[in-house]
This record gives sequence, structure tokens and C-alpha cells, in this order.
Amino acid sequence: MGGGPRLRGELPQPLPPPATTPTFNNNCLFGEHLLRRNPHSVVALVESPKNALVGAAVQPRYVWVATGNKGMLKRSVLEVLQGRQVMVFPDRDAISEWKAALHSMRDIATFSVSDFSETFAMEGDTKFDIADYVVTQWKETRR
Repeated sequence: MGGGPRLRGELPQPLPPPATTPTFNNNCLFGEHLLRRNPHSVVALVESPKNALVGAAVQPRYVWVATGNKGMLKRSVLEVLQGRQVMVFPDRDAISEWKAALHSMRDIATFSVSDFSETFAMEGDTKFDIADYVVTQWKETRR
């Protein structure tokens, strides 16, 4: 491999890990820019950007946005959803916490909290989310 010219088909060396863990902008939703482009679409709200990307791939009729982490379900972050219809898909370990938080913010938008992760999670899997479900389904269809 060495420092010489790279041969065709040779993969580049991986970059060293960052010195600090990347953080999310605590003032906006991942995918927030899509809201203005699709003002009449139903919004799907999830915790992680991974879930927003996977959700958008399998259900493109929604505008998928993510808080970045469980604790970022805050009024200041969600105000951009003013007047929207929002389907909420919390990770399994955040369902009650998110339901309680959204109840106090029902003046912002019409929030409908899905029981998706409770319905499809394996027994004892507290971190289950949409991406887990999609990957599991994909693996099963590949067998």
C-alpha cells in the first residue's frame, strides 16, 4: 500500500477518529430544511437522523425530521412544526417520556404518537426503532 500512487480498485485508508464526538445543533431538527419545501406534507418525527433517513427511504410521502437525541424534544426545537400534522415514532425507550412532553406542546402541532416500536420490538429490546425494523425486514427478505 505505501505512499505511492493508488492503484485502481484500492480503497483509501480510513480517516482517524475525531478528537471529540460530533454534536448536533440543539436549535433545529435534522431535516428541518425540508419543511419549507413540503409545506402540506405530513411530518414524521423521530429521534435519530439514521431513523429519518431510513424512514424517508421507505415512506417518502412524509417529511422526515429528527431531534438528534431523546432529550431534544423541546418546545424551542419543535416550534418550526407550527400548525403541522406530525406522526411521532419514538424509540421504544422514549415512548412515555415523549408522549408526556408532546402533550404539553399540543398547541404547536397535531401530534400522533405511534406505537410502532412497542408493536414490533422483540421482547426486552428497549432501544428498538424504525431503522432496526427496516433492517430486520430487509435481512428476512434476503434469505
